Amino acid sequence: MLAREKNNGLEKISENEIKSLRLHSEFQHERNSDCEEGFWIFRLSKNGRVVGKINRNIFYILAIDSKFKLYDHG
Repeated sequence: MLAREKNNGLEKISENEIKSLRLHSEFQHERNSDCEEGFWIFRLSKNGRVVGKINRNIFYILAIDSKFKLYDHG
């Protein structure tokens, strides 16, 4: 997944690259600190992106960016 082309696959970005994502208070206080640094992005071609965080073998879906506005897709 990491080696796929830009429009598909998986990428990791730093937390300061996300523009306007608000985390639910329960996630922020109880789960976020157990997750890896940064956000993982599933690229779904021209349909959008799924933004999440990873804690060991759990992927938390935090947002679906169908309008490509959560971060710079350059």
